[in-house]
Amino acid sequence: MCTDDSDEFPTDTHRVVQASWETLKCALSLLALTRIWKNEGVTDDNRLSTTYDEVKVFPIPAALYLFKNLLQVGFR
Repeated sequence: MCTDDSDEFPTDTHRVVQASWETLKCALSLLALTRIWKNEGVTDDNRLSTTYDEVKVFPIPAALYLFKNLLQVGFR
């Protein structure tokens, strides 16, 4: 993790770079998916869809990470 010398948390520059990198990865993935859709059309194999049963478990790890992060900040 990129940090400055006096702090164990990421610097603002690191946060901006990380957010930019994640945005670039999402944009490249969407670009690749769009290219596939144009070449092959939308099929069952490349369709973006989901069901409630598939996504209802996502709040569980999100809540655990939030709790962990709040504890780390609280004990600093």
